[in-house]
Amino acid sequence: MVDSLRGAEFTQRLLAILAADAAGYSRLMASDERATVRALDMARALGIEPRTVRHWRQRWLSGTGAAAERLADAPRAGAPATFTAEQVCAIIALACEPPSASGRPITHWSQSELAREAVRRGVAERISQRSVGRMLKRSRPQAASGASLAHAQA
Repeated sequence: MVDSLRGAEFTQRLLAILAADAAGYSRLMASDERATVRALDMARALGIEPRTVRHWRQRWLSGTGAAAERLADAPRAGAPATFTAEQVCAIIALACEPPSASGRPITHWSQSELAREAVRRGVAERISQRSVGRMLKRSRPQAASGASLAHAQA
């Protein structure tokens, strides 16, 4: 469980706890609404929603044991992930290489060619072209909405 906690998730959870504790979140909530709002603004400045701050602070205060155990994900329903983060990164890195570097007689990667090359390199024992497509789709940066762009230009 703790081993699966990625660095970014771990850091976000620690920041949520620190933001809440640095402002004395619980004490302020009861005694000073204005200071509580400032604490929540600080959480937002760190890129964390107030609900996330409350959730992870509560988990931190109610937990016992090492910090990594307190900040680990709770068990989730459903099947475990099929591919590790390292495998996904390796497949995305492969997609960034020219196919000719792998001896492929093509100019651009297709999902099926990437899947076959990942298996050939031993990145995964088996992988479908759909899985490769989902990985690549998830790794794309999200585009800003039209409204966000309009406000940025104003």
